[in-house]
Amino acid sequence: MSYLVLARKWRPQRFSEVIGQRHVVRTLENAIRGGRIAHAYVFSGPRGVGKTSIARILAKSLNCQEGPTAEPCGTCRSCQDVQGGSHFDVIEIDGASNNSVNDIRELRTNVKYGPGESRWKVYIIDEVHMLSTSAFNALLKTLEEPPPNTVFIFATTELHKLPLTVLSRCQRFDFKRLTPLEIEESLARVCQGEGVSIEARTLRLIARRADGGMRDAQSMLDQVLSFSENTVVHEEVVQALGLVGQEKLDELLEFLAQRDSAQALRLARDLSSAGTDLAEFLLQLADSLRHLLLVQLDPQSASDLPEDALARLQELAPSFTQEELIRMLGYLGGQIEAIRKGGHPRLRFELTLLRLVRMERSMDVQDVLRALAGLPVERLEIPGGTALPATEKKKTLIAPAVPEPPVPAPPRPAQPVEPRARRAVSPPAEPASSVPPPIGKASPESAPCTLEDARRLWPALQTRVAEELPLLIESFRQLLPVELEAGRLVLKGEVGQGLMAERLEKERGRLENLFAELLGSAGPSFRFREGVLEDHERFLDTRRTHLDARSRFEELKRESPLVEDLFTRMDGKLLDS
Repeated sequence: MSYLVLARKWRPQRFSEVIGQRHVVRTLENAIRGGRIAHAYVFSGPRGVGKTSIARILAKSLNCQEGPTAEPCGTCRSCQDVQGGSHFDVIEIDGASNNSVNDIRELRTNVKYGPGESRWKVYIIDEVHMLSTSAFNALLKTLEEPPPNTVFIFATTELHKLPLTVLSRCQRFDFKRLTPLEIEESLARVCQGEGVSIEARTLRLIARRADGGMRDAQSMLDQVLSFSENTVVHEEVVQALGLVGQEKLDELLEFLAQRDSAQALRLARDLSSAGTDLAEFLLQLADSLRHLLLVQLDPQSASDLPEDALARLQELAPSFTQEELIRMLGYLGGQIEAIRKGGHPRLRFELTLLRLVRMERSMDVQDVLRALAGLPVERLEIPGGTALPATEKKKTLIAPAVPEPPVPAPPRPAQPVEPRARRAVSPPAEPASSVPPPIGKASPESAPCTLEDARRLWPALQTRVAEELPLLIESFRQLLPVELEAGRLVLKGEVGQGLMAERLEKERGRLENLFAELLGSAGPSFRFREGVLEDHERFLDTRRTHLDARSRFEELKRESPLVEDLFTRMDGKLLDS
């Protein structure tokens, strides 16, 4: 007798044996018990999760000698014929090879005749999305009003390809991927039934590599058993599946944590020389980085890992930031496909590892902008990979050069100011050669605000407004300071006279306070003026939003030599977040 593969030998034969699709099983069982059998069903979901198996079990339940029943006996002639694929009234059709309109016309002719041996005539059409448009159209009328005691069951992995006219005539069931734990438990029962000794970590590895498909997991287990005979050794399983041992992954993670490019290249050379599937290795690496991110975000989510692997990840987790891990995972996704489909896989693989090692050189443009505006930042890398504390960053990145002692200007007559803008005026300060206080730190000796000060601080003020008053930023970004008159800063723009204008006026006090914090002293009051900005008033492009990092950064590079110099020295590349 020919060998029967595990995927067929251990196919579920009753609803109680189905794994992971409880929502589908429960609905069908209740429908059978209540006599509410629909004339058409659509089973959609990933490959190998039980769509065809449940379709056959439903056919058994309807035609069992003891039925219709939610628990077919499995021993009567009808159940045996369905299980063997030879039942006269249960017709299985491959939609991929019977997809023409002529095939559907033949089906329409045959469906007119009722069941010959059983209660129900059941059509199971697999991969139904492969039918042509004409075939679907030819099926519509029969599908809407089929003969009595006729059931259509459509199985598909690509539900979006089915016409809405077909879906509206069917009951739809969405099958989900199985969890690694569900697959692992099922494989353990299979091994026990086959009399095979296997380690739990080996079953866990197969379950994770199956990507939610039971059939894939059983096929891999079949391959492993053929390789290892009756006693399965974990290292042999790794070799049989073309994977790389965990120690190589741990070694690479250590190189990434240490930013060691030379060792990462050595590892890439060793893996290429050993004939390793480089795309599969990157998949394993992505899985490890994902678990590193889970350890940082939600340690409970990574609890399904072995204790030794979890301890190792917890040890490495502090070496990476969440932003770095997210960028690494996003970058790996594109490179895996590029290595599989493109040429020069070894070169692409080496460049991928080098990019991952040097990922710390990327900086969030928002951190750069905040540092330039004198605001605190959480982390900012400088050449050499050293993260400076916030105070040191401020000195390194934005401290201006020591200016020459200013020439005292002749005194100007004081201008009257309105009571609302009245403030205490300090006596004129002595000329000094010391560095002026940084932006954001109040000083009683600060000079009065000028229009140039307001324009210089305006990008930073937009950032603060986005953080403190996010509902207001869309309107506030339309405004630009155009004039400073009598202690009032005139903000002009096209806001309108509606709700947003009222909200701006209502929050005027908070906006003035935010500006005063950036200025480092009591600032002017704001006055809003509705109108179209003239060309000479547009020192900043108000059409971009405060979250448009690229346009802001390019603008700052043009305006500030410091930004351009920093970007050049660090060999920077702006990454889209």
